[in-house]
Amino acid sequence: MKYIVKWWRLMDITELIDKYKKEQQLIESMINLTNIHQNSLLISKLDVYEEIIKDLEKIKRQ
Repeated sequence: MKYIVKWWRLMDITELIDKYKKEQQLIESMINLTNIHQNSLLISKLDVYEEIIKDLEKIKRQ
């Protein structure tokens, strides 16, 4: 049972990582299409997503 719970947790984390990576790609594609103020907001959001992905990958390795 312990292994099943860990497997599901790993799947959830993997799905979250994929979700944030897709969001990053979307934001990156939007950066050139918006004004300077919006670009800075989008870049800030990218930085936050990068940190979230790093944290999730650390959890996944545990």
